Amino acid sequence: MFKKNVHYSPDLETEILGACLLEQSAFSRVYGILEAETFYTEDHQMIYSCMLEMFEANMPISILSMMDYLIRRKRTETISEQYRILPHSLNHESYQHGKH
Repeated sequence: MFKKNVHYSPDLETEILGACLLEQSAFSRVYGILEAETFYTEDHQMIYSCMLEMFEANMPISILSMMDYLIRRKRTETISEQYRILPHSLNHESYQHGKH
């Protein structure tokens, strides 16, 4: 697996997590490759851990299901970071599709 080192990109982490929240099949593509510890920031580690728990429980991964999951497990401190991730990813998705 990947090791945490001094070279990291919070923007890349945000893109990965945002893609997993927006695209149904995205998490299955990184499952088994990335681990929570792969992410540098604790917020990103927590979000990825929740996605992993949801995926392994056969739960859908989306912005709404993630919010519900966090609220039910009393992890609401992470919700603000999740909302920061989503708009960043939406901007990237619009750019890729030529809708800027």
